[in-house]
Amino acid sequence: MDGTVKEITDIDDFLRGSEDPVNDFERLMARARVVVQEKKPKRDGERDKKKGHKGMGEDHASGEDIYRFKTFEVLGELQDDRIVIESKDVRKIYLVSLRDLTLEKFVQFGGEEVRRRVVRSLEQAREDGKVHLYDLRKQIILEARQKQRGPLRWLGQGMNFLQDGKILIVNGGQAYLWDGTTMERYDSAMVEDGLIARNSARRWIDFDRLSDSILRMNKERAGKIVKKAFSLVQQWGFAGNYDVALVVGFLFSQIVQSIWDWRPMLWLSGAQGSGKTLLVSLFEEIGGKLSRRFEGSSTTEAGFRQALKSDFVLPLLDEFERSPSRDQILAYLRTAGRGGPIVKGTPGQEAVEYVLKHQVLVASIETGLFRAAEKTRFIVVELKKDPDRDPRIPMTGEMENLHVSFFAFAIWAGLRAKNMVAQLERLKGFDSRLVEAYAVPLSMVCIADPDPLKSLGELVMNALEDRKEHGEGEVLEDEVRLLSDILSSTVRVSISEEGRTAYVERSVSWLLGSSSEIHAKDLESCGIKRCGDGVFFACSMITRKLLKDTFWRDMNVLSVLRRLPGATSTQRRIDGRGYHGVLCKDSLSIFSQEKRDDDFFSGG
Repeated sequence: MDGTVKEITDIDDFLRGSEDPVNDFERLMARARVVVQEKKPKRDGERDKKKGHKGMGEDHASGEDIYRFKTFEVLGELQDDRIVIESKDVRKIYLVSLRDLTLEKFVQFGGEEVRRRVVRSLEQAREDGKVHLYDLRKQIILEARQKQRGPLRWLGQGMNFLQDGKILIVNGGQAYLWDGTTMERYDSAMVEDGLIARNSARRWIDFDRLSDSILRMNKERAGKIVKKAFSLVQQWGFAGNYDVALVVGFLFSQIVQSIWDWRPMLWLSGAQGSGKTLLVSLFEEIGGKLSRRFEGSSTTEAGFRQALKSDFVLPLLDEFERSPSRDQILAYLRTAGRGGPIVKGTPGQEAVEYVLKHQVLVASIETGLFRAAEKTRFIVVELKKDPDRDPRIPMTGEMENLHVSFFAFAIWAGLRAKNMVAQLERLKGFDSRLVEAYAVPLSMVCIADPDPLKSLGELVMNALEDRKEHGEGEVLEDEVRLLSDILSSTVRVSISEEGRTAYVERSVSWLLGSSSEIHAKDLESCGIKRCGDGVFFACSMITRKLLKDTFWRDMNVLSVLRRLPGATSTQRRIDGRGYHGVLCKDSLSIFSQEKRDDDFFSGG
């Protein structure tokens, strides 16, 4: 290219055709400054342009105000260099990389105003008083870098509990703040350094009706709503005396699930035909568009996690006994108690963080609770099959009224119930976290009582005593469960009968009860040795031989077994080698003897 700059009409065409675009563009800009300073003759019939910034039309003010648009706002720059822009007319937030700052993208979030004011051609920008795309991009980048943002955090649809103790209600494209007494509209795109994920297409309730119902709520109205919920749930039969109260309380507490310090899950179990699916449908109908129902037979942990996103939807997991990802989903649900983050790596070397602050309703034929820690995370409720019962879900018109009134009560009562749970005294004989888990749903059904705190204390105590008496939801302590799994493990051993040798599977507990020296060797090959003062467990060998396909394979088995009564850490020799492990004394009281026919074994 020679030393002159050819006349051009499109900056993109110019740069693409240039052999040295950097130097040519600098010369182009130098020439442009000269041209701007020149006074062009007015064309015939051309109207005078308003005074202000040179080269800008009547729609623009002077200086940098020419880059101001009413339809969008720059919110800042993220750690990955993306720019956060809010489209103010549709209340949508865009995360845009620098390479995607095209005219089409500007039109997407700026609409008609951008289409009318922004052009690609520098010549047209000068002549018609438009905003040049290149200059607008530079201005957006400069403005964004002045507003650096931390890790990306979204506040989605539903009830979001804020650090200042208020509830941010996001309903479609609108957001509102509730502090327990007043309701006000919130128009900003951000709150507490988080982005509000408004979406007008996802409106889930008539907010005028909801707000009016909340503001008119009092203890008398609240009492009637709780009574109505009881009458609905009592259509089903339950095994526990306080199961109805727990289900009703969970129904309300789930609506405001983000406010709780500890979030228990509800596990509905019962035989086929007991009404589990219909009760789940009742929850779904009351939750309306905010409910999210998953079929356990096909839902994976990743799918479940990604479907929730940042929204406080009301998750319902039905037919969970058929789930191929049951263990993974349960492991994910365990994190919801205090809402701890889950951090996973990505191929791009950028960690992705997930936080679960949801209360999930799980329904299956049986409960799949395994760890002792799950006692305080899941409230187990058992449905009884009763042919004389015929539960029904209200019709559409009535359900819409229940939808509004139940949500209004939950929002009105939520912050009050949260404070009441914090004031509840510790109950003797029960784990404090277990008390808190039961207090969360039960606080919602006590809030309308004359003395709600007293009622809550009595109801929690009675529910826990009933649970203890009937053994509902009982899960073995970790050390007892681990010992049970070891004893129930099978070992392949050889037996001789009538001169023939056969190989059979025998449990560890069975072998421990045998007097055969052969079986003693079989046990030692798996890391278990009978001693004069008890039974020694070589933990590393047991983990490798007996627990390799179990939940315990990656755990420190020694530290768990050491919690058993009479257990001590020690070292013993097995097959000439020393092993660290645990010696369990009084073994006869620990192991259950299986009935055997000693004559079946040679040398027994």
